[in-house]
Amino acid sequence: QYNRSPLGIDTSLLGLSATQRRQVESYRDLLRKNKESALQRSMRDRGSDEEFREALRRGEPLTESQIDRMVKGYKATLLQHRAMVIAQTESVRVIHESIEDLVFQLSSTGLLDIDRVERTWITARDERVRASHTPLHGRTVPQGVAFISGAGVPLRYPGDPSAPLAEVINCRCILIARLV
Repeated sequence: QYNRSPLGIDTSLLGLSATQRRQVESYRDLLRKNKESALQRSMRDRGSDEEFREALRRGEPLTESQIDRMVKGYKATLLQHRAMVIAQTESVRVIHESIEDLVFQLSSTGLLDIDRVERTWITARDERVRASHTPLHGRTVPQGVAFISGAGVPLRYPGDPSAPLAEVINCRCILIARLV
């Protein structure tokens, strides 16, 4: 079940965040203890739900091989979710960083008057928008001026790599730039 490297690291959990590794161990523990709350884990492999429910009905524990298989599915789902979050976060950063670089390059060649560029922050306008980004929605600032999040953090653009991770991970905001 555990693959240990020469350094004693559990390589079966590589790629997961520390929080996700704890979630995996907690899930394994719930399965070992036949806790029905394991079925409330949103990232579980739902294909094993009926098998687990049957064990609960019979009052019998799962076998270690059943637990290992269910935990393997849980880890795979967590890894896929983490990969998607990283991809989305990096995409937002790259897009906005590229636009900022383009504006500064055009300005440096004299093709664009940077003082005529303003940017407006737009959130996804749903319940998942982080509280610190909600007050940014619709706010407009000149190019080169940072937005200040609701947490008091300066942000050059969504996904700003100089900002704390809590301000950028899984951010879905966009900027709209325009000439004035």
